[in-house]
Amino acid sequence: DSVNYLVKLGFSNHHVINTNMFTTQELALWNYLLEHRHEVVSFDDAAEVVWKQDSDDKFSLYSLAKLVQSIRTKLRAQNIQTNILQTIRKRGYMIVEL
Repeated sequence: DSVNYLVKLGFSNHHVINTNMFTTQELALWNYLLEHRHEVVSFDDAAEVVWKQDSDDKFSLYSLAKLVQSIRTKLRAQNIQTNILQTIRKRGYMIVEL
């Protein structure tokens, strides 16, 4: 399903995102965002996905923003346009179609 979506975004079948370079937290967030593509994933929902039951203790907008920045950096390293992962001001994050 994810491969088909990436093909729709303009990636070729042979250019699949190498998620092996993602940390456990990055991968959890990336997969959740893919599952909810075209929907705004709130900051709180993203925190629960990443930090689970510890989200109240570990969550901050700064730490979440750094995690998203790291995902974008790893996408860019694979020559993937990072603007598919959008920040929706004061609301959350969303994967959009280009």
